Formats: sequence, structure tokens, C-alpha cells
Amino acid sequence: MERNFSREFQETDTQTIIEKVKIGVMETGLGAGTTFVATSLAKELAYSTKKAVAFVELCENSRGNGLLFDAMAMDKRFEGRKFHNFHRLVSENKYIRKCKNIDGRINWAVVPPNSMNVTLSALQELRLINNIRGDIIICDFGADIKEYLMGDMDMVICVMDPMPSQLISSRKIYRLLKQDENNGGAVVWIVNKMNDGINNKSFRDYMRIKDYISIPLIKPELFYTAEYNCRVFYEQKEIREKVQGKIKEIIEKHMVDLLGDNTYVTKK
Repeated sequence: MERNFSREFQETDTQTIIEKVKIGVMETGLGAGTTFVATSLAKELAYSTKKAVAFVELCENSRGNGLLFDAMAMDKRFEGRKFHNFHRLVSENKYIRKCKNIDGRINWAVVPPNSMNVTLSALQELRLINNIRGDIIICDFGADIKEYLMGDMDMVICVMDPMPSQLISSRKIYRLLKQDENNGGAVVWIVNKMNDGINNKSFRDYMRIKDYISIPLIKPELFYTAEYNCRVFYEQKEIREKVQGKIKEIIEKHMVDLLGDNTYVTKK
């Protein structure tokens, strides 16, 4: 067949779309420390990578136990600057790709006090995660079981409180994550609040997790100091000195391949 082809324009390579790296962080029970681990991970990634980091708060069930917006003093951090209410914008089906709340090199999508009653559907949560400005998205699920989001995550980090009552009451989450891990999902196990009162053998026999990273129990007064000084917990020097090695271990052991070559730079 004779056909005439005429090129209408000069071929040029279009801009590459870089796929987001999405990390879900959840806990086995209220107060296990998901937000502490998630914000610490976001801060360390912001310190140590060249990629844009975003933090998305998605833990509806735990909002009554201390609003992250207030804990971080977002009103002070954004005094004189516009704070975008991502959750309300998404609930109203508004465009968010150009919105950003940058502080400490992190784009914060946390819930302000006037939006505590805003509830996003599964589709709206996915839209928030996939459209927020950032290359690495840290999603704080809290103690909420979000099976519909887990499949969209590149990695799920489970934060456990080794108190027996916490472990016993959270078997449903544990079984869900073990099933996901057995099916090939990337699950990272974090034991928070490790201390001398824990019977390590009993813990290991009950949980049957061989590969986990432990974070030591931090003196509670240090968290009070951080909030009174309007700091993210990881910004408090005494806290960071205790946990930075463990947060770096999470990144270096489990996330380097996701982040790509030459993305993560080890720092002292």
C-alpha cells in the first residue's frame, strides 16, 4: 500500500513524569507512636534527600487524642503565610496540585482544628495522596485500618507498642499486615518504646517477627518540651539524638531502592 507520511512537527522528548514514592505508616493501637515515627521519617528524608517530601495526615480515629496541627504549632509556623486546608479542598473537589504548605522542606497536609469533622471518602483520600505536591509522600494512617489505601502504598510501616495489652488488642491489624507481607507486600516492622521492662522472649514468641527495628522509650518530658517550643518532635535535639540512628536505619535498610540511585545521602 502506497502511503505518504509527512511529519507535522519536530520530535522532542516530553518531560518525564516521576512516580511518587508512597509510604503508609500505621500503628497497632492508639498511642503506639505512628505520628512520632512518621514525622521523624519525613524530617530525616527532608534533611537527607534532594527530593520533595510531603506529609499527609489520614488518621481520623485518633484526632481527638491530640491534633497534630496544634502539637506542631502550625498557626505559628504559618503566621503571615497562607495555610492551605488540603482536606477541606479535596472534600469540596477543588484543585490542589499547586497548593503547598512548605515548612522545614516538607509539604504539610495536616488537619486544622476547624476541619476535624471533615471526612474524606476512599476516593478522596487517594486523590489527596496522588495529587499533593511531593516526590516522597509519608501517609500517617494512625490506628485506622485502611486496606483500600494499603495497595496503593509502595511500603507500609507498622509501629507497635510492646505493651502486652496493646499487642493483644491489635491482632486484627497484625494479621492483616502479615498476610500482606506473605503476599509479597513491603512491610517494615517498628517496635517503639523499647525498654528494660519488656520480656523480649515473650514478645518474640507472641509476635513471631524476626526482622524489626526497635526505637527506645523516650522520656515523656522531652515531648512536652518540644511542644512548648513549637517543634516537631524530631527537631528536639535530645529526641533526635536518641532516635536518628533508628530512623536512618529504616531508610538505609528498606527505602534506598525505592528512592533511587544517589537520592539518599548518609549524613552524621
